[in-house]
Amino acid sequence: MIEKRGQWLSLSSTWRASGADAFAVSGFSWKLSGITYSSSSNLSTTLGAGTYPFQLSYNMSLRLTARNFRAAVHRS
Repeated sequence: MIEKRGQWLSLSSTWRASGADAFAVSGFSWKLSGITYSSSSNLSTTLGAGTYPFQLSYNMSLRLTARNFRAAVHRS
């Protein structure tokens, strides 16, 4: 994922949009560089220039699942 510095980074889980209810998928955690930015099914923030380790964790049918990504933010 690549963003420009100062732009809003807005991410949303598609589980609810595809029909899963709050009991099937819950316990969201959006982390950038090990810091939790959101514990809901949505994330909105701005970031400075740099590359950030990014992790989305959630409970699905009482099982913790985590996905790891990298977010790159450019200066211009």
